[in-house]
Amino acid sequence: MNNTLPEIKQRRASPLARAALFIFYALAAAVIFNYLRKVDPQSFLNLSINWGLLSAAVAVSVISRFAFSNTFILILSGFSPDRSKWVLGNNAYARSWIGRYLPGKVAGLLARMYFFSPLGASHSAVAVASVLEVALCLFSGAVLGVAGLALAGSLDLDPSLHQVAFPAALVSLLLVSPPVINLVLKMILRVTGRAHLAEGLRVGTRTTVIGFLGVVTEMLICGAMYWLLAASLHQGIQLGHYFLLTGAFSLAGALGLAAFFTPAGLGVRELVVLPFLTKIMPAEASLAMIGLVRLIELLADIIYWLLSVWMAKTFGPGQRVADG
Repeated sequence: MNNTLPEIKQRRASPLARAALFIFYALAAAVIFNYLRKVDPQSFLNLSINWGLLSAAVAVSVISRFAFSNTFILILSGFSPDRSKWVLGNNAYARSWIGRYLPGKVAGLLARMYFFSPLGASHSAVAVASVLEVALCLFSGAVLGVAGLALAGSLDLDPSLHQVAFPAALVSLLLVSPPVINLVLKMILRVTGRAHLAEGLRVGTRTTVIGFLGVVTEMLICGAMYWLLAASLHQGIQLGHYFLLTGAFSLAGALGLAAFFTPAGLGVRELVVLPFLTKIMPAEASLAMIGLVRLIELLADIIYWLLSVWMAKTFGPGQRVADG
């Protein structure tokens, strides 16, 4: 894959693009509002919460968002010494990140193409990098999930979790193999009449390894957030539970990602992770954590978006990502 980004282009959104962006954000806001409307605050307000640990969980969740964007930038561009491109890359990722709340992944991918275009990244390169990112998330989540199940061997979990995690790890291993990815990519480009782009968009081993390490780092950071949240709800949470929680939520996240038409894996993640939680926490605290995870992630997404906008304006003077 081409590891350089051309010079940043100045671009003002057309009226049609502005309308599309308005619809994009409005639909995401509608989905989020519909979810928040169903949240019962009493499910966790009646609990004794350590607000210090809860606040730390929010901070770590925000940090994880920057880890997500930096991993994608590395996959797309390689290591770049240009700080303004790094800053604007985070901003472009943050603006398109809201697409995770929409059913299906198409809207988020189109938004990512749009916002990264002024940075010189072609639509084809963004699409390939996004596919590789998803494949790496599936593989890393399944692997960490298998590790979590191994650590939870004494917890008498549902055997079906093993039946899902191990095949998922094997299948996703094929998905992240550069020969397999390049073969599939070549076939898609040939069908779409863009076979001439195949050589320039080849996924190399170095890009895959860097992406894998980045995704694992993301999940380990997220694991710290889940542990802090669990500890804020239940005093019996031990340090060793970090690995179990990381594995459980990583597996749940991977399966939620694979559930293509669910917004942000809604429902799938909760179904997978709840059996883990109820083994180390009371049922009431487990259910409260399920709801709080979503609320914390939503708050972190908002803070992340605001920070990325501020950073783009402060550290990227004279540069502009697509309006919107």
